[in-house]
Amino acid sequence: MTYSIKPDEHELREVRETVEKIINSCKYILEKKEDLSINLGYADREETGEFGVFGTARTSESAQIFFNTDVDNWRENLEDMAADGYGQTWVYEDSEVNFNWQQTLASITGLMLIEEISEPREIDVEELQEEWAERKTRISDKIFAEETENLSWQLKLAIGRELTENHDLEDLPDLNRSDVLETGDSLFE
Repeated sequence: MTYSIKPDEHELREVRETVEKIINSCKYILEKKEDLSINLGYADREETGEFGVFGTARTSESAQIFFNTDVDNWRENLEDMAADGYGQTWVYEDSEVNFNWQQTLASITGLMLIEEISEPREIDVEELQEEWAERKTRISDKIFAEETENLSWQLKLAIGRELTENHDLEDLPDLNRSDVLETGDSLFE
């Protein structure tokens, strides 16, 4: 019988070093008050999809990141996931995220943190107009645990860029649902 154990020692070391580097960068931009525990796990290719990573940040003190080093560009996506998780846990420190619109702001904060520490990504705002029209109602007052908003990262990034034209990154958690909707409407309608 043959077997394999994933991740290999060197893969896990590389993942840990990558996450540490990103967290150290993030903490100079948005300083967390609470400790943060990032739990890492290996997942198969089907679970991680084309990006090679996925994760969640549900509390101010913990985030989970799953990865697969066999997927192309996993490292860059891991960096983004770590920064996004950090940004979301930072938001959770000072606000209870109960509703979809609050989770959207937490996710936007994470994406804007990625923009602060890495090369900005190009997005075509005009191509997002149809998605905005179809999905803006998902930025709702519904309880987040019951229904997720499911907006693309490109759409959230476009809204985040517009929001940070008028607000500091640190102020995003203080915004409300109508701020997000009005910003999206001004961009896409």
